[in-house]
Amino acid sequence: MYPRDAFRWAPLRGIRVGAFQYIDAPKPELYNLEKDPGELHNAIGENAPMARTLRARLGSLLSQQHAAKPPAPSGDASPQARRTLESLGYLGRGSVAAGTNADPKDRLAEYNLYEKALASMYSGNPRAAITIFQQVLARDPHNSLARYYLGDAYLRSRQPDGAIREWTNALKFDPQYVPAAEALGAWWTGREDYAKARDAFQKALAVAPSDYVALLGLGTAEEHLGMLPDALQHLESACKLTPDSPSCKRELQAVKEKMK
Repeated sequence: MYPRDAFRWAPLRGIRVGAFQYIDAPKPELYNLEKDPGELHNAIGENAPMARTLRARLGSLLSQQHAAKPPAPSGDASPQARRTLESLGYLGRGSVAAGTNADPKDRLAEYNLYEKALASMYSGNPRAAITIFQQVLARDPHNSLARYYLGDAYLRSRQPDGAIREWTNALKFDPQYVPAAEALGAWWTGREDYAKARDAFQKALAVAPSDYVALLGLGTAEEHLGMLPDALQHLESACKLTPDSPSCKRELQAVKEKMK
């Protein structure tokens, strides 16, 4: 699901039965792993009946899986999980419906550039990352994940105007791209512009109502704006999601004290 969730490309699903492995994609693949263990020869055109059989089997398995376990709602990742995903470059929640449905194997060069940019940024070379992320976006201006991390690279290179521009542009391309809205909210909170922070966190929360970061950020902004009942509501919701969070408890207690 990563190609779909991160880049809005087609998801990749596969099934193996005996010697045969079928990969469902816009350009489907079939391999005989006994004869071709390196998966170098796509036999889809030579064995269409086997491909149809495995595709039907895969569809049946997916139907059973979805019926037994509905997908979890987005936006409920813990702060620890979010930090891990971000450090790996997997922070890609956005509007799947707007996807291109491209076959991931046709976009491998773009993906490799993206990985190279992340490696540069996390090895302490954000200026090199900026250049590479720009190359990725020249191939696909709608790559929200690359644009989000381009903003991060600008911030790391002490160019906050570039970061704000890229996060704002990410939301123009995809208004449902939660990480960009939260990044803007965090930036404006740090600048003590709580009205702009509140607006950014509201955009994130409209897409992900149970997102801890958005709830905490919104409640904090509302506290500073004197909107105490709203702040109380959002901070209580945030603390229910992460009851062991010291920062959430601290903000919630501060609001309760002000409301006495």
